[in-house]
Amino acid sequence: QRYIEIQKLRFGERISYELNVGEDCMEAQIPSMSLQPVIENAIVHGVGDYKKDGRVILKVWRIDERIYVDVEDNGRGISPEQMKDIKATLCQEQLEEKNKYIGLRSTIVLLKSCFGEAFQFEIESKTGE
Repeated sequence: QRYIEIQKLRFGERISYELNVGEDCMEAQIPSMSLQPVIENAIVHGVGDYKKDGRVILKVWRIDERIYVDVEDNGRGISPEQMKDIKATLCQEQLEEKNKYIGLRSTIVLLKSCFGEAFQFEIESKTGE
């Protein structure tokens, strides 16, 4: 939430943010700043170039014992070719020195180390959406 507040100062009215966090999720513990790279990607690669009407939405909800987190933006989307590259990179066991998705990959490794097999990550996008 603090990271989003900083981005509000940076982007002003160009980008709006919506936080939908279930009451039953407010006490859930996740590693500090673990969502920051995902939100940053939504801003920088999704709506950062927008002059107005950019939108980033963070949703957090619980079903039984699982916490679900969804970060959405109304940016330009990811091409099928780039999505293939991202998914292939995220599946690599070892990080390469010049990995262009290192923030996202590091976040996944961190959350997997904390939550084990219970952690799942999905990325979806449509060009132009």
